[in-house]
Amino acid sequence: MDREDRKMTREEAQQVLDLLAPGFKLPPPRTEEEFLAATRPINFELEEEMTKIHGETIMNLYKLYKKEKALKNDMA
Repeated sequence: MDREDRKMTREEAQQVLDLLAPGFKLPPPRTEEEFLAATRPINFELEEEMTKIHGETIMNLYKLYKKEKALKNDMA
């Protein structure tokens, strides 16, 4: 079995953590619903930022298009 194909179990991860940082424990596993609920606020902020960046990108491309069009008209 390749090392790349093998996934570390929670027990193995805890053993590594015990060696590197004794006393620390892995958090309990989450269900997918718990994970989604915990990351929902972050995802909302990221969506807002992506929408803002998308709008700015469209506006900058439009401004560039207008400048290129004006330059081509000046050259003609």
